[in-house]
Amino acid sequence: MNESWFDRMHRLRRPAFVLCASWFLLAILPAVAHAADSPRRPNFIFFLTDDQRADALSIAGNTVLKTPNIDQLARDGVRFTNAFVTTSLCAPSRASFLTGQWAHTHGVRTNERRSRLKPTQTIFADLLRDSGYEVAFIGKWHMDGAGRDRKWDYYFGFKGQGRYKHPEFAENDGPDRRYWKRYTDDMLGTKAIEFIRRPHTKPFCLFVFFKAPHRSWIRAPRHEKLFEDITVPEPDTLHTDYAGKPDAFKNADMKIGDFDDVVSFQKFAKDYYAVLTAVDENVGRVMKAVAEKKIVDDTAIIYSSDNGFFVGEWNFFDKRLMHEPSIRIPMILRYPRLIKPGATREDMVLNVDVAPTLLELAGSTRAGLDAGREHAATARGKRSRVARRLALRVLRVSCGPYGSQESRRSHGSLEVHPLLRGPTGIRALRSRRRSR
Repeated sequence: MNESWFDRMHRLRRPAFVLCASWFLLAILPAVAHAADSPRRPNFIFFLTDDQRADALSIAGNTVLKTPNIDQLARDGVRFTNAFVTTSLCAPSRASFLTGQWAHTHGVRTNERRSRLKPTQTIFADLLRDSGYEVAFIGKWHMDGAGRDRKWDYYFGFKGQGRYKHPEFAENDGPDRRYWKRYTDDMLGTKAIEFIRRPHTKPFCLFVFFKAPHRSWIRAPRHEKLFEDITVPEPDTLHTDYAGKPDAFKNADMKIGDFDDVVSFQKFAKDYYAVLTAVDENVGRVMKAVAEKKIVDDTAIIYSSDNGFFVGEWNFFDKRLMHEPSIRIPMILRYPRLIKPGATREDMVLNVDVAPTLLELAGSTRAGLDAGREHAATARGKRSRVARRLALRVLRVSCGPYGSQESRRSHGSLEVHPLLRGPTGIRALRSRRRSR
């Protein structure tokens, strides 16, 4: 009997995880080797956006969007140009960031409530807290429970998608409260600043998980007229006939013009970039508070997104499909004590690499995470081609077509594209029909 891809991945999941050692860690290995011997353990600030594609940064070559504050993080640290998610969907990817595990291991495979991250599952914040860190979560959990079934020293978050304007938050163990005439990501920036400014007797790990740039894109009032006098360049495949593409791709229910809130490419793209402008401003506000607190050298900053996004390629918006706009993400690491500024790395890194890397920087135990053995493999240099193949397999299995069931029972097609042929995936190396 032929073994399915899903059965094979289930059988190989632990060896695959071990072999897929962290290029993220390898890139900073000389620094990490001395992290545990450092006289002080770093603070962590983890900025995460929702649906920000890798080139939605001016430092990545975007000619419309200006992100001076995020760009500064990259100039002061290292920017990874081949960073990917193992599942291009919000909740599964966030669970991978937090656990260091792929979706078939941590169990969060969709955005539905029944696919939640169990309270008993270990996340790297738990291990940092156990090792003496103060941990705080501010923002969008985007999984059932909103992170309120976890132990936090400070919590300020909202359920589900929330809303850009007039948001509803709960603080610590308090009830949900409506904040009229407030903008969500501005409030998250303010709460992060308040947390940084308070007295700290222990190192801290602060999660700042923004709402933007998730659909529907509601601008901050100060940005209502932003980009009104420009024309956003159109991607080459915006006006496509889908020649050579499989039916599952052609019929994906995420086409610009088919939805009331995505009526045209120009309006959608400008709104998408406008809400990201507010994110950049709040990153700048938070980093100013870090500087005023005089903890710049003692704080490691991670900036990333839970997945990428189509912005007009193939006349699509959204993510989910295994094409580079949706699986490639921004990834920046800044830590002046150990990382030389201004570096750009082309090594492949994944969202599952973040948790073990931060734990290594903190000199904390990794007990409870399946990532425990990957660091020795990285230190010995045992990765490269095998790991890239395994990463691709996970992407093939996990990213089903939008519009069909996001499960192993979905019907669709598989395509394999060369990594270095650009973000549109115009030329497929392999395409075959898959049905269950």
